[in-house]
Amino acid sequence: KKMSAYDEFEKIFCGVTWTTNKVEGIEKFLDDTGANEVERKLMGSMKPIVQYTRDGDSIKGKVEVFPGGPKFESTIRFGVESEFKDNEADPKVHNKYVFTFDNGVLVEKVRSCLPNSIKPLCVTFAFVGDELVLTSALEDDSSVCFKRYMTRS
Repeated sequence: KKMSAYDEFEKIFCGVTWTTNKVEGIEKFLDDTGANEVERKLMGSMKPIVQYTRDGDSIKGKVEVFPGGPKFESTIRFGVESEFKDNEADPKVHNKYVFTFDNGVLVEKVRSCLPNSIKPLCVTFAFVGDELVLTSALEDDSSVCFKRYMTRS
C-alpha cells in the first residue's frame, strides 16, 4: 500500500530542525526581479530555521526567520491554498500559498498580496545528498532564482 503524502512527508521532514547554512544568488535574484527595499531587507536577511510536525491531515511549520529573529507558525494542507498575514511585522507580510508534495519533493507556490511586490514564486524543496536545497524561482521564469541550503540539526 502506498504511503499517504502526509506519512511520507512526516518520515522525511518531521522530528528534526532544519537550519539554513548557505544562500546562493540572492543579490542577483533581487536585482533581476526588481524587488523593492522592503523585500530586499526581508529576503536578504532570511536564514530560516524550520521545524515541521504532523497534525493529522496537515503539517504545522514553525519558522524562525533568522537566528533570534521573528517566529511564525503556518499550517500546510497539500493542494489547499492558505493565507499568511502579519500586519504587526515590520515589514508587513501578506502571502497566499499552496504546497504540493510528490515523490519526496515539496513545492510551494507563493504570491504576495501586497501592492508593487515581487511576482509569484515557485519554491522547490529537494534533497541533494543530506542537504535540503530550496530553489526559489519566478513562477513564469525558472532561470530567475536563488538557492538556500539547509541541513538537519
